[in-house]
Amino acid sequence: MDVFYNKTVTIWNRAESDDVMGSESWFPTVLNDVRLLVSKGRNMATSGLTEADKAKLHISTKDLSKEYLEPIEWDKSDDKSKAFTLCQDRDFFTVGDTSSVVPTDDFYQHMKSNYDGVYMVGNVDTFELIPHLEVGGN
Repeated sequence: MDVFYNKTVTIWNRAESDDVMGSESWFPTVLNDVRLLVSKGRNMATSGLTEADKAKLHISTKDLSKEYLEPIEWDKSDDKSKAFTLCQDRDFFTVGDTSSVVPTDDFYQHMKSNYDGVYMVGNVDTFELIPHLEVGGN
């Protein structure tokens, strides 16, 4: 384990069904050995924005437990549990392994109210030279 890549997070992907009720399903993906920097105060002070990234998640794309797919490709996949995505303003991540939590109505709000370290995906950057994803969380 790398000294900088020493955290565990759970990414929660939301899929909406096509039925009349518009129900949604949530798919967790636990990623170990990620780098997570939480810096709300500094980002707010330097940018002046209250919605500045509160967390920056670095995910090495080598040896992932599941395949990473871009959001549209993930939406089209038949078995969403075999891959994960990072969709801005739809998916979120939590610090630690929260995969055993049973999703409820207003699941994101439920998680924000009951757990620390819950961040909505704000942006995603893909890097190829040193293969990794950088995810801003609000």
